[in-house]
Amino acid sequence: MALPPKQPIASRLSPPASAWSRGGRRGVSWLSHPVALGLVSAVLLCGHAGVTGQLFGPPRHPDGRDYDAIACGLARGQGFAADYRNPDFWAAYPTRTAPHPAAEMNATVDRTAMRPPALPTALALSHTAGRVRSVALADRSFVPIRLLMIACVAITVGLIARAVTDLAGPLASLALVVPLTIAADWRFREMSRSVLTEAPSLLLMTAAAVVAAHLVAKSRRNDLPTSSLFGPSLGLGVLLGFAVLVRSMTALQLPLLFAGLFLVVRDRRMIVAAAATTAVVVAPWIVRNVQVAGSDLPLGTQGATELPAGYSDAAWNAGGLWRAESRHAIALEDPAAVAGIADEVAIARANRDSAKQWAFDHPFRAMALAARKVANEFGSHSAGKLCFWLLAIAGMWQHRRHPLAVVAVLWIASTLASVAVTWSVGGRFLWPVLAMPHIFVAVSLWQVLALAFKPADTTDG
Repeated sequence: MALPPKQPIASRLSPPASAWSRGGRRGVSWLSHPVALGLVSAVLLCGHAGVTGQLFGPPRHPDGRDYDAIACGLARGQGFAADYRNPDFWAAYPTRTAPHPAAEMNATVDRTAMRPPALPTALALSHTAGRVRSVALADRSFVPIRLLMIACVAITVGLIARAVTDLAGPLASLALVVPLTIAADWRFREMSRSVLTEAPSLLLMTAAAVVAAHLVAKSRRNDLPTSSLFGPSLGLGVLLGFAVLVRSMTALQLPLLFAGLFLVVRDRRMIVAAAATTAVVVAPWIVRNVQVAGSDLPLGTQGATELPAGYSDAAWNAGGLWRAESRHAIALEDPAAVAGIADEVAIARANRDSAKQWAFDHPFRAMALAARKVANEFGSHSAGKLCFWLLAIAGMWQHRRHPLAVVAVLWIASTLASVAVTWSVGGRFLWPVLAMPHIFVAVSLWQVLALAFKPADTTDG
């Protein structure tokens, strides 16, 4: 008697039904190996940060120093302010380097609206835990905040593993997720060792995508009471609200995100509830900025200040890529004399008006720049990146009816739309949604491996 043919690897390992539509697997198995992969990732990232010498020291990126300056003001009870002229602040750094251009507007202890509040607040809590009030600022520790960055990336890897398990099976997750993220993609390693907003934003946007996918899946089931959808919708609103507090540019993504979800979720009241929750979370920061900077700058001064980097002759020459020289539409005779919130707001408004006038005077260039910014955001067009995005697109297309694929398209498209209307930084704006393509790259690659190892047909002809 002839033996039945073997099933392909993919069919033997794929789960029988979508865990998203069931609301997730119950018991320890739902968490077991994603948690293990997250812990393994944390260990690897800690080792990488230690070997590269970036586990203990202060921020190396100029933006990180800006966040640290505000954090020191918060920790010492000076409010949301930055003091770049305090020698104790600079004493924590090996050598004093030239301040970031933003420092020109934060030279003295005064209120600032240049940066979003979440990361400086986390840094301030870290400094307070190190008893900054009772010791010199030079003795502050940066280990807690760096461990937080590592934890954000490691938890994201666990969420990616959970999604890949549902789409392609547990063996695909165990075999591919850590090699593809921690080992092969330098961006995950860079986020984990940098005191910047990318790592917490990555975690929040990934978690929000997972919640949104569950909301879409549950809304397709007619047998569920409406009350069961309020939990995911409120959770989605909270996560997106904190994502805005971490990274102000996320606010530009929200209209497209909520519009897309409004179309795919049957009970649209859930999306209204999510949007309202996001507004409640962000409202205190908006109110504060309106009081400090004015009603025309509700999210702070950074976006308006940087806008000439996307709309100016210098921006056109740079293809929409951010350049330090293109952000200053208004020449400053004495940058060191710029101090305080009044000057910061004045520069923001002047730069914004200059960018608007340039776009009005050069409408065709402005439209062409939008496409160039999006293209630049994908970075260098190497063979590896091309394969990465082809695999991601193939995976999304194959699972195009899956809730997570729908959400992934929304998350990536909204990010690119926000880049098109502002400026590009050569790929960094895509980092917070990097988990989305990685999920489907792993799924596509597993399908390729399954086809490669598919057993030959041994049935009798």
